[in-house]
Amino acid sequence: MNTQDMTPVMNTGHGIQLSGFPVPPSERVMMATTARVMFLLRTPFVTSSMAGWGMLAIGFMTCAPVSGCQILDVPQGLGSDRITTPISSNPTAKAPLPSQKPLAPIQLVSNALPSPEPANQPLVIASTKPIAKEGLHSRPDLLLATRGMLAALTPIDPPLPMPAGPTETDPLMIVYRRGYNWFQGTDSFTCRMFRREVVRGKPHPEELMSFQYRKNPYSIHFKWLGQEGKGREVVYVEGKYDDKIQTKLAGGDIPFVSAGKRMSFSIDNPLVRNASRHSVREASFGFMLSTVGTMISHQKENNPKLGSIQYIGKIRRPDIEGEIELVECRLAAGAELALPEGGRRLYGFDPVLGNPVLLQTFDLKGQEVEYYRYDRFFFKGLEEDDFNPEVLWAQPNGKPKQS
Repeated sequence: MNTQDMTPVMNTGHGIQLSGFPVPPSERVMMATTARVMFLLRTPFVTSSMAGWGMLAIGFMTCAPVSGCQILDVPQGLGSDRITTPISSNPTAKAPLPSQKPLAPIQLVSNALPSPEPANQPLVIASTKPIAKEGLHSRPDLLLATRGMLAALTPIDPPLPMPAGPTETDPLMIVYRRGYNWFQGTDSFTCRMFRREVVRGKPHPEELMSFQYRKNPYSIHFKWLGQEGKGREVVYVEGKYDDKIQTKLAGGDIPFVSAGKRMSFSIDNPLVRNASRHSVREASFGFMLSTVGTMISHQKENNPKLGSIQYIGKIRRPDIEGEIELVECRLAAGAELALPEGGRRLYGFDPVLGNPVLLQTFDLKGQEVEYYRYDRFFFKGLEEDDFNPEVLWAQPNGKPKQS
């Protein structure tokens, strides 16, 4: 997808209207047995086992970086309306990457720097609970394999890189510190997520999902709300259900298997890992913030291996309501395996709460390869049953559906 010129528009958080980062889709299985199977010819692998067919339902479900109310009863306002206008972003006035055509500069809402915290206030952490093992931190081998050098340099065991003190004047550090404090003080939430991805060179259609997240234990629940994959659900709770992804299939996910069928898949299965740009362990905002913090730390140490990161300013975009604070990363070649030649990534943050609302990545040619946007946040506490497939997918008589 080629980027288009546009006037960036984004939202002023308010805790409910936000935008940000989606999770990667899957590549599907290639089998030529019936006309129905031919419909699925966009997958890169061939298998005859039902477990193999199941991969097709979960590739996309291996999330991307990130998370109440109960998912089966979607909170009011988490509707299925979707943005159909192609989303793209303009670069900054900074020199374009090699072989990248210059685009119109981003139109800033204001040149004013973000307001620092009062100088007489200490670094406020709203919660003293330790951060759960986010992303692939508990599996550094998978982290390295999936994200490349950038991931390998991300802290293996949180907490996140410590932000600057209250007297910090660097706008980049102020934005990161605000996001850090927000994540530290947030135990769980529900939001709406839009996701687009290019996987193995193939663009996938935009998906609309409800996204539930709980920090301890690390828990993720996706439910597809739009026409793409409607009815599909994915649950992952670190250390439970044999540490496998639990999937409720949508109609057509697997030939000859009815919608609503429950299947389980190992996160480490190569078919799962190769079907998406991200692992389900990278779905949380903690992973995103840790990546940003690591890039800032390396830049302050004059270490160019990861690339560069800079604060752009408050901007508006047509895909997001209100303003956001934009941060741009220029990824060095080799920093991520998915971008061997490097690329450009945009992070959008709510200017009030500080939470991430956007992640958008472009390759060296300026083509969008991933887009995740989050809005309509609900901060109702989530419990164990909100991530329990036996409860979420129970039949009307109260009995769980048989796998």
